[in-house]
Amino acid sequence: FVIEQSGARFSQVRITSDERKKSDIRLYLRAKHGNNDGIQCYEYYLKGDKKKTRLVGLIAQEVQEVYPEVVKKDEDGVLTIDPYSLASINFVRITELKKEVEANQTAIQEDQSDIGDNRNAIRDIRKKQDDIDADLEAIMEKLGMKTRRITPREEKCFTEGRQDPEALELRDYQQEALDVVLQRNTICVMRTGAGKTLIAVRAIDQMRRAHPEKKVMFIVPTRALAEQQAKYCMEHMRIGNAKEINIGTLCGQNSGDFTAEDWKLCMKTADVLVGTAEVFRRALVDKGHIRVSDFSLLIFDECHRASGGHAMAQICKDVLPRSREEGNAPRVLGLTASFVVGAFKSSSDLKIKKEQLEKLMNASMIVPKVPAPEGEPKIQRITYQATTAVPESLKPHLDKLEGLLIRAGVGCKTKNRLLQDAKKLICELGGTAFRFYWNVAMLKQLKDKAEGLLADLVDPKAAAKAHAILHDVDLLKKEIRHERKGSHIPDGYSNKLEELLAIIKERETKVKGIVFVQQCAEVFPLAAVINKHFGCDMCDGVMGRSYMSDAERNEAITKFKSNEKGARRLLVGTKAIEEGIDVAKCNLIICFNCVRTATSWIQSAGRARYINSEIFVFENDPHKLEEAKSAMMKAAKSGGVTEEQIMEHNEETLENEISFSLGAAKISFWNCFVELLKYCQKVMRKSFKHESSLYKYHETKDGSKFIEGICFPTPNGLVWVSLQQVKNANVQWEKAKQSLRSKGWNASKFEKHQFSYVAMMEIHKRDLIDEHGELKLNLDSCRDAERSCADQFKLSGTSDDIQMDAVGDGKLMLASEGKSWMPVDATQWVKNRCPNGQLEPNVLGCLNEMQQQLKMEPGTITSEIQQLQDTGMHLCTFHWCGHAWEGTASKKKEARKKAARSLLTAILTHSIGQKKKKKTDP
Repeated sequence: FVIEQSGARFSQVRITSDERKKSDIRLYLRAKHGNNDGIQCYEYYLKGDKKKTRLVGLIAQEVQEVYPEVVKKDEDGVLTIDPYSLASINFVRITELKKEVEANQTAIQEDQSDIGDNRNAIRDIRKKQDDIDADLEAIMEKLGMKTRRITPREEKCFTEGRQDPEALELRDYQQEALDVVLQRNTICVMRTGAGKTLIAVRAIDQMRRAHPEKKVMFIVPTRALAEQQAKYCMEHMRIGNAKEINIGTLCGQNSGDFTAEDWKLCMKTADVLVGTAEVFRRALVDKGHIRVSDFSLLIFDECHRASGGHAMAQICKDVLPRSREEGNAPRVLGLTASFVVGAFKSSSDLKIKKEQLEKLMNASMIVPKVPAPEGEPKIQRITYQATTAVPESLKPHLDKLEGLLIRAGVGCKTKNRLLQDAKKLICELGGTAFRFYWNVAMLKQLKDKAEGLLADLVDPKAAAKAHAILHDVDLLKKEIRHERKGSHIPDGYSNKLEELLAIIKERETKVKGIVFVQQCAEVFPLAAVINKHFGCDMCDGVMGRSYMSDAERNEAITKFKSNEKGARRLLVGTKAIEEGIDVAKCNLIICFNCVRTATSWIQSAGRARYINSEIFVFENDPHKLEEAKSAMMKAAKSGGVTEEQIMEHNEETLENEISFSLGAAKISFWNCFVELLKYCQKVMRKSFKHESSLYKYHETKDGSKFIEGICFPTPNGLVWVSLQQVKNANVQWEKAKQSLRSKGWNASKFEKHQFSYVAMMEIHKRDLIDEHGELKLNLDSCRDAERSCADQFKLSGTSDDIQMDAVGDGKLMLASEGKSWMPVDATQWVKNRCPNGQLEPNVLGCLNEMQQQLKMEPGTITSEIQQLQDTGMHLCTFHWCGHAWEGTASKKKEARKKAARSLLTAILTHSIGQKKKKKTDP
């Protein structure tokens, strides 16, 4: 230090920090963070310090470069630092740094706030993404969409231009068929199990490569087949230069209510659409949501179904001729093992049916030369002693079942069907199966039938039928629970069943087979008897979707295919597993009931694919079945129709077409009736119960009836279409009568379609439906229509004008329009029997049961019948409570049915209850 003294005070202190006075200078590591404008802190020794004390300080030369005014030079030229000046500078510098720190802290806080906001924003984005993913997953599930992405192996094979070694390769006869398919429209006839679906998949690959902008439509007859074929396409289609393939599975259960937007998204997403024929028919024809020109290939699986009123046939009639005329027709491929859907009489009949199918599908038929399988199946006929009548020991139990059904209030139609099934079951299988049917199968059959109807989104009457069946099930459960304890049905097997069990017993350890039966009622009882007889769960039952859910059917088939412990070795099934369903290779096929057609024989016998399989037939001559099969294959190989004949057929179809366009959709003479019902259901909602409320009938002097008007609801009230309007309509009704599509229609059905067609024309003119046939009215307009038209459509009796009066016998009577005539208990009985406002077909039986169960005195309801002169018609009249109901027909029984229906309808259309207060319209 250098200290200068001035008087009594030290005037200045300077620190000698000259670098030249120091030795062994090293950076002071602990103060490395203290860097200030390039000035470092050092440790060193002072030269001449004998004690070698290690000191820490600054280098004056470094300080001089930054703050020259702080460094002074003495007389000897040694640099010293003024500590007071340096402290003042550091004080100012510290203040500035403090401000910078505070500013930085403020900036950090702002940044942290921004980070928090960003985190919240990221969290919101992730939540929205999760919602989008969930919505997309729901949409994909609704569309039945499945995705398969290309694997590294497939991508490498495609890049190198070579075949995927793990992909299925076509056999020679399959390649032969594919070559034809790629050239023209084709119906490919091949035996079951020969690989028709692989030909279709390779055709899809080729058409997607040739027309990448278009889609492929794979049409199947059933939901089970839709799921199976979609899965097969997913596994075996070649992705090519695309990174993924999307396949949509569409059936009434998931796409019956598709909107235009749903179909638009489906077409945008999917490469291949696999679905039931009815779904595609509605989308193509009734709604116009999709266009056939957007498809490069239409595949009709089990195309022999394309006949009569089947949806496949309607697609061919309504779509193919027009698309061919417009020049945008897709390629058509039909797949079948037999081209005839029913029976045939002769070889000439086969030729006619073949030509009809070829013209309908605009295609020619081919039969590839499929090599015969190694070890042809051995076919044997089983002789047995048939039981033609119910044994005396079981008659009391059958009578008890009938009494149980009557007490439960089961509908006449359902009751008669269940009794008929029970009788057949006893004759075919015996008492053991009948007991299982009584306790388990009967209720399951009804319940599964109802669930199948509820899943049907196409048939407008399906839900009402289902609720009626479920109502019967609820009533029947109580009675069965009450009767089960006292019902000791004796065990026993029919001779036919004993022969079946003997066949299975001989092959018990090696059997893998199917037992085909005709009636659904036999499936589960027979499976239960087999399991009980052999003491293990070796057998399951399989039926169509009307009597069995998809999950149950898939589970049974999966267990049958499996080779693991607990696998099933036998299936008992109806024709639901004859066509297309891939169950497994079998070594045993048993046709337990009569095989009615050659098609059924081809489909069922084709399941025997193991070497040296066995086929047993109980009620047919195997030689005749094989002769019919050979005749069909011979006809399929014969010359087909020419292109000129197909063109002539298309021109005739277009000429006889009776339809008008809504824009995208089309209303035709054949779909107008259903479309009118759907319109009324959407407008009137729950108020619309039955089609009968649409018509107004006129009865002539000779007793015959005809429709003189049809109505439809609008917000301004009912609109009626008269008979005169139908006659004056610019429609060639004679062409509709002569059309094959109207073949088998009675006069009443044809008349209903005439009125429905003109009614739909009026609805279109009034702009009540859009270009897709969808309702244009909003909810308020529908409510207005429901209020203004409720009286006409109110079949369940909810009128505000009903009054209740007491009469002399102590029973309440209904008063409608001031006339008291109907006992309340009768109305309640009919309402319970027909909870959805729909009468049963067996109206006479229903009327008799009502009289029995209500214990009416003889003569309460009387009837008379007389023959009308000069007409050959019969007039039946029912009298009750001072009123009369009439029915006219050529046969006495039909006249009685019509009169009974009129009476029951009159009962059904009135309600029970106090007069309702009208609600004030808000």
